[in-house]
Amino acid sequence: MHRNAGFVAIVFLAQLLGCSDIEREVSVATPASEFGMHYVVTGTGEPVVLVHGFSQTHKAWLDTPVYQDLTRDHKVIAVDLRGHGDSDKPHDPMAYGRQMQSDLVKLLDRLDIDSAHFIGFSMGARIVGDLVVASPGRMRTASMVSGYFTTWHEGEEEFAQETEHRASESERYPWEPDNQDYHALAAVIRGTRYSVVSPDDVASISTPTLIVFGSIELEHMPESFRAGLERLPSSVDVLIIDGADHDSSHAAILNPAFTHAVRGHIASHPSL
Repeated sequence: MHRNAGFVAIVFLAQLLGCSDIEREVSVATPASEFGMHYVVTGTGEPVVLVHGFSQTHKAWLDTPVYQDLTRDHKVIAVDLRGHGDSDKPHDPMAYGRQMQSDLVKLLDRLDIDSAHFIGFSMGARIVGDLVVASPGRMRTASMVSGYFTTWHEGEEEFAQETEHRASESERYPWEPDNQDYHALAAVIRGTRYSVVSPDDVASISTPTLIVFGSIELEHMPESFRAGLERLPSSVDVLIIDGADHDSSHAAILNPAFTHAVRGHIASHPSL
């Protein structure tokens, strides 16, 4: 796993990168906030919001097993977070942090949805976790895969600088869109310091929450982190998928056990 695991985007298989041909039966609407949020809606039923990882877009979800499964009988809303994809990309770190959570609440308001199930990957998992703390009334369930609640370490500033330097390079990662804005992505990283979740915040969570990691991911985590997973409140379930990692064809997000667990988690807590 990369050093800045909270911001790492998964390296999907080649077929997961060519997603344009499966955007079928979707409605596209923008903007959804004062900064403009791009999103796609597929299917009907209880609403589920999908939140992608760092430097990705909503397309990262479109050919994942969990997307294919849930769109059969749910209204699935896949977003481009601010700073990403076709959503607006301010360069001020203050425009991120908790503002990224607020965008998701405003999206529910725009779609006239009282509460929804949320699923986040990597950085998206962090944002979903933050939303559990900030706006629990808007969440029926939360599912977090390969990501945890927001923390801030000084090493993140180094990562932000590295990201800014990529603006002068021609090479892109396979999942990155043509309109990637590396200065905006650096601001996303720096904005994290404004949305740190404390251990007391985590201990007070009452929203049904599922946290999923691959066993290989956890091997790269500090022992204190692994121990923390065992001290979560009873509202939080933890699933460790044996042999799964963060960023390969064996990633936890691609594992059938993840899809099965999310399906069961949502079914156990239907929207009122």
